[in-house]
Amino acid sequence: MRVVIALGGNALLERGEAPNSDIQETHVVSAVTALAPLAGQHQLLITHGNGPQVGVLALESARDPALSHPYPFDVLGAQTQGMIGYWLVQALRGAVPGQPASCLISRTVVRADDPAFTNPTKFVGPVYDEAQARKLAAERGWDVRQDGQAWRRVVPSPEPVELVELDMIKLLAGHGAIVICAGGGGVPVVRDDAGALHGVEAVVDKDLTARAARPGPGRGRAGHPDRRGGGRGRLRHPPGPAHPPGHPPRAARPPVPGRVHGPEGGSRLPLRGGDRRDGRDRPPRRRRGTPGRQGRHDRGARGYGIR
Repeated sequence: MRVVIALGGNALLERGEAPNSDIQETHVVSAVTALAPLAGQHQLLITHGNGPQVGVLALESARDPALSHPYPFDVLGAQTQGMIGYWLVQALRGAVPGQPASCLISRTVVRADDPAFTNPTKFVGPVYDEAQARKLAAERGWDVRQDGQAWRRVVPSPEPVELVELDMIKLLAGHGAIVICAGGGGVPVVRDDAGALHGVEAVVDKDLTARAARPGPGRGRAGHPDRRGGGRGRLRHPPGPAHPPGHPPRAARPPVPGRVHGPEGGSRLPLRGGDRRDGRDRPPRRRRGTPGRQGRHDRGARGYGIR
């Protein structure tokens, strides 16, 4: 059986921990050690979140005086795929000797007119108190939102349409390799009218992309069969325009003022842990077996069985 494992980005860096490489590598080794028995019985595809890690890289990029402007989020997402993928491959070599493992930089097509681009909800980076968050939002043009008792930066999180590298994932898996792919939900790209792909400023939800990574028959959103079939990782969304509404090509984008998402900051959404991009006020959602954790902040491995 082929099994897709989705490791939460917070499983690699616990809240409040320093984002040091050795700390994260220790968490990776622990996660891989727990997965090793599965590798002896099933073929594994591993994806992972990157919220804390991409936020750290974004901070470093914003502070670098040698740069005229920070690196965009699609580039930072690709960097986290390589970094975390390397840690996972190294750990797998020790935990599952003799089993080949490979990390594949993966892109995920999103709709340029996805409403997420005008309502960022994906938490990235470290936590701040309210005063710090408001100050950073004003200084750096960030969107910030309350996350439990703390505050964090938020970025757009559009839904995935297609996993571009699915054929390569299937090829590697077909040769018996453990494949690490679609890290951070995949590097977000949009397709223009000519078919060319362009990176966009966003972070895709890994759990949604993981469903497209199943190398079986075509599957659509939420794991249902894709009506178009073909097994190419396509989900049921039209491509949309080449650039998000109000988002010109990256080079032409002017700085935007920071937004504080909250009752006092003029947000469109009230501050609650269960808020989603549709604008409805929902109570915090808790996963079964993880009391006290809100929203998408899972910290363990989630497996999806593929027959």
